[in-house]
Amino acid sequence: IKIVVDGQDCAYSADDIRFIVAEAARAGRKVAAHVQTERGARVSIEAGVASIAGTSFGRYGEGYIRISYANSIENIGEAMQRIGKWLTANRKAA
Repeated sequence: IKIVVDGQDCAYSADDIRFIVAEAARAGRKVAAHVQTERGARVSIEAGVASIAGTSFGRYGEGYIRISYANSIENIGEAMQRIGKWLTANRKAA
């Protein structure tokens, strides 16, 4: 599930995002946040989103995804394996 946290007519609070994260977890899903400001990134992190994409990291953050490493070594290892498999399966021929 991806939410747009800010950069529009309204912006989610940390409590709003916590509610979304909790409801998504009940359905077995994670939440990704798209942010455009430092505030958006901060409240998204506080609320426990799985990943953050957007422009709040400046031009050097464009085109990248940030993934929290605040997890167990086992979960991080599994995530890296899954990402590696996806990249291998979706790599375009050079």
